[in-house]
Amino acid sequence: MGLLTGFLVSLLGLSISVNHNNFKKCDQSTFCRRLRNMPKDKSPYFVDKASIKAVNQSSITFLIKHEVTTAKDVHRATIRLLADNTIRVTAQEDNPVRPRYSPVDSFGDKPLKDATGSLVKADDSASFISGAIRIVVNYNPFTVSVSRGDQLIATMNARGLFHIETQLLKPEIQKSEDEGQVEKEQSEEEDVGLSDEDLAKMSWEDDFNSHHDSNPRGPRAISLDITFNGFDKAYGIPEHADTFALKSTTSTDPYRLYNLDVFEYELNNPMALYGSIPYLHALSPDLSVGLMWPNAAETWV
Repeated sequence: MGLLTGFLVSLLGLSISVNHNNFKKCDQSTFCRRLRNMPKDKSPYFVDKASIKAVNQSSITFLIKHEVTTAKDVHRATIRLLADNTIRVTAQEDNPVRPRYSPVDSFGDKPLKDATGSLVKADDSASFISGAIRIVVNYNPFTVSVSRGDQLIATMNARGLFHIETQLLKPEIQKSEDEGQVEKEQSEEEDVGLSDEDLAKMSWEDDFNSHHDSNPRGPRAISLDITFNGFDKAYGIPEHADTFALKSTTSTDPYRLYNLDVFEYELNNPMALYGSIPYLHALSPDLSVGLMWPNAAETWV
């Protein structure tokens, strides 16, 4: 009995020893704070309908533009449909300052079997159809919806949260003996597509406690919303010591996907644990749908 009592006391000591100051929250992450405060429900992105075309029998491509468009705000999107009903959506700056990392190694080295589809264009949208699967790209606002037969399964950007931060060149740093370091503001506003006020909001450094990230390539964050139509619960994105069915994070801190070495944690808390698996799925009596987000960077959901 003494051994059991000591064990319970030890557990109690661990349960109250979590130091929350050691774990980053969304408002302490510059990119999470920026993107979470974006306007919702009205997307500024649209599809250049003249650009949409079939790459081959399984893929289509098109340009996504911002309503305040510069050359750096044009993105090339590709949708690829595989034979197992997997749909791959990728987006990259059409003329990037620096190409973004593409985690192709995470897909494995086995050859993929493509589906065979056909592209049908209309005045306000384009459809890519393969058997019972229909992918509809709405031009303005930009959305992508997936249906099987007459049943709508998923919609991308239904809430207007799709956003890719414009890549910028880092402002120069000038040293002065009298004034110390003075940051030289970038004056070519037409090149970056941002006002001085907007530039001031962008972060080139990220600090958390004693950890410093110089972020030499500047703001490069992306955001996206996916709606699973007709599904009540979503599961996945481990590891978190929370309920099996994921909770709404509208008014709480989001689930954090980040690899950590955590030995103290709390139950029913979205704080990140040891590893992160960016896979989420939902079930209904008739269907199952999953979302894989193969992004090597920190992610909040």
